[in-house]
Amino acid sequence: SEVASVVSKGQLDKRIQRLASLALSGRAVRAPIQRLAAVALKQKDLFRAPSPSKSYHKRMLENDFLAVDSFSFINEEFHALTVSPKQMDLLLASGWRHFGIQFFRYNVSVYNGVLCQVIPLRIRLANFSLSKNKRRIITKNQDLQVVICPVEINEEKESLFERHKQRFDHSIPFSVYDFLSFDAAKVPGEALEVSVYKDEKLVAASFFDVGETAISSIYAMFAPEENSRSLGIFTMLAEIDFACRNGKEFYYQGYCFDISSFYDYKKRFRALEKFDWKGKWESFKE
Repeated sequence: SEVASVVSKGQLDKRIQRLASLALSGRAVRAPIQRLAAVALKQKDLFRAPSPSKSYHKRMLENDFLAVDSFSFINEEFHALTVSPKQMDLLLASGWRHFGIQFFRYNVSVYNGVLCQVIPLRIRLANFSLSKNKRRIITKNQDLQVVICPVEINEEKESLFERHKQRFDHSIPFSVYDFLSFDAAKVPGEALEVSVYKDEKLVAASFFDVGETAISSIYAMFAPEENSRSLGIFTMLAEIDFACRNGKEFYYQGYCFDISSFYDYKKRFRALEKFDWKGKWESFKE
């Protein structure tokens, strides 16, 4: 298959693997590796004989998605320096995400000490429409200037990232290169950025992949002092608008969980679909 070719056709030979390992040993993509490592540790607990005296095992057994007959644990990754637009579409449609050259997918995670299922989300753009809340966000930000162009990381964006990450109290990313390659506009595939300016000052930026029939959000950041503007949602709406204007079929906004979490904002869009981890996408409602 096209997806398998990303892994097998020379892009992941030993030489490339060594190059990828060197890249990963620096600042790049540490955060997802840490998350996957945490999931892997939980995998060990998943298949131990449960102890009735431990609430953690009790909680695992109570989760429907861990039912023995239906649950299949997924925790996979690979590295690729080049992915075509068509291959990117196929990977996204199979639940894959990527930060830089590291591609990954996993269907179980731990959020605030609670074992939960990971849910990949996308919007079917032919059925998408704006809610009143989303229209208000657009109206609120009419005074801002939006520029969409190939990704280019400069001092202004790195400074914005440093300010933005101060809003997190755990899993704090090291740098913007945790999410992007050092040649993000081309590696592993075409990527664009949304830059939002207020009086010529950068107040928000987001980055997204461009596939043949879909685009996929990678990361967004905004100035903390502009929190009331909902700029994270605003950049998502700018990405969706770009996708619609360019005839794309899907917009992938990333993962959320089957419990209430920090990522719930991704669930609050119309025409939303979720991946069932068995190869099918179905309508999603909170």
